[in-house]
Amino acid sequence: MSGYDFSRDNNISGLWKLYLIMALIAGSILVFLTPVYEVPDEANHFYRAWQISEGSFLSPAVKNQEDGKIYLTAFYPKVFSSNETDTGNFDDIKNFLNTPVNYESITSSEISNTGAYTPLGYFPQALICFIARLLNCNAGVIFYAMRFAALIFAVVCVCLSMRLLPEQNLLIFLIGIMPMFMFECASVSCDPIIYGVCFLSAAYLFYLAKSENEIKPVQIFALITIALSIGLLKQIYGTILLLYFFIPYQRFKTKTKFFAFGLFLMALCIAVSLLWLHISVKQFNAELMILEGVADFQRQKDFIFSEPGRFIQILFTSRIKTFTADIARFIGILGRLNVILARWFYPVYALLLLFAAFTIKIRLGFFQRVIMIFGVMASIFAMDIFFYLTWTAVESNIIFGFQGRYLIPLSLLIFPVISCGSGLKNRTQFYTALTAGIISISVTLYGIFNFYYEW
Repeated sequence: MSGYDFSRDNNISGLWKLYLIMALIAGSILVFLTPVYEVPDEANHFYRAWQISEGSFLSPAVKNQEDGKIYLTAFYPKVFSSNETDTGNFDDIKNFLNTPVNYESITSSEISNTGAYTPLGYFPQALICFIARLLNCNAGVIFYAMRFAALIFAVVCVCLSMRLLPEQNLLIFLIGIMPMFMFECASVSCDPIIYGVCFLSAAYLFYLAKSENEIKPVQIFALITIALSIGLLKQIYGTILLLYFFIPYQRFKTKTKFFAFGLFLMALCIAVSLLWLHISVKQFNAELMILEGVADFQRQKDFIFSEPGRFIQILFTSRIKTFTADIARFIGILGRLNVILARWFYPVYALLLLFAAFTIKIRLGFFQRVIMIFGVMASIFAMDIFFYLTWTAVESNIIFGFQGRYLIPLSLLIFPVISCGSGLKNRTQFYTALTAGIISISVTLYGIFNFYYEW
């Protein structure tokens, strides 16, 4: 598409190395500092990863102890989600690391809201869990090793994204080092895998837009892999595939081949997602989470079709009223949405992200910016519908359940829309990243320690 141009003289070779060092150090601390299960839904994500490590890819059932906390009873009572006056103790971590896995007291249980997730989102965690069990490691060793596996995967994907997109290095660095990103990536959750794959996918699509050489078979294979991966991880991020249309159509020789393959990629992403949902939900009875006693799927669905105008109004009202909160949750309200960081940090970091996006040295045409905005809005629309059907009270004027962190995988569609700069000097970008990274990491670690532990 016309209007798209990359600068090729802004190769900041050192910035991805700086990110690798800082992210691994900060992430490694968070792996241990964040109490067990304090990342949203981490307990159920852990159950799902453990299940996959045992070779159960489809069944929603998982082995766990009678108290419902899989093999982790020694540390689980010290999780501080319900009582904010509780304080942590580093002896808890030590004791957890020394606690052997109790394989004798086992019953069956269901995973309430992750049973329908595909194994792809847990591959690094499940693999390291499988290896650790073979080595007869203690419960704490297995759990923290699973967190490390997810962290390393996400960090490597961010580094590769920076290598592919040197012109967006500062922006990618700032997103990858911000509190919410690091907090989620240092967990057993599938979010680190989703973040990593989405960032790398967007970066690769931008990268392909740089060249006018004929498309290669290996690149065709990579594009198909991207479509399959996003479809199997979280189909609502399939809008990232819209970046495909930034690739010069001449690379496919004809416009027909170019557009046909683009539509094929999108259809593939949707098809594989629907196929997995059919297999996991219909045939293996995995449950989609519905907030019991509040949401009514059928009544909400009827309302959408009977009053579409009012529903659209509710969508816009929800996003406007929660705009400030969504920004804060994008940057980082940690724990179970109860760890609020220094209040000055949120507006400062938001402005820094906007500054980094504004100064990106790429030129996007009007229609390409429209495509990116449309992609983000389409994903938000899909998320709002989901939460309206499953988490929102009947006839409510506000949609509940949406969180700003859900937009992190779409960051490379959101921020470059405002790019119109000539690029910062390499040294300026490096020291900006270094300063921002130190501040972000410090604020994150202080916030976690101050909330959960006693000085």
